[in-house]
Amino acid sequence: MTLPLPKTVPPTTMRLAQCIRLKPGALAEYRALHDAVWPEVRAALSAAHIHRYSISLLQDERGDTLFATLDYSGQDWEADQVRLAAAPRLREWADLASALQEPWPQGAPGEWRTLTEVFFHV
Repeated sequence: MTLPLPKTVPPTTMRLAQCIRLKPGALAEYRALHDAVWPEVRAALSAAHIHRYSISLLQDERGDTLFATLDYSGQDWEADQVRLAAAPRLREWADLASALQEPWPQGAPGEWRTLTEVFFHV
């Protein structure tokens, strides 16, 4: 399932892309978790001005890698991140998902690496 799209995306939208690895053998559980996203999680993301949040999967000989993209339409990213951290059901959800993820070398548990955009076409 995907988050509902707003009718319009403001021109000041910030796009963010991140990646993290998935633990070996965790794909089925990760998919099941995301096939039934809790309404409170969706509401918390929307309240924090996060839209068009998508997670994609790359499977190859190195393992499973998750790539996430999102649009942020708020005015204060840091304040909205604090808002997300304070949402108990979102924290509970994130803990379940993080337990299935494997950080990059020298990364903290649950830490997604932020990607640098090199090209965008509208």
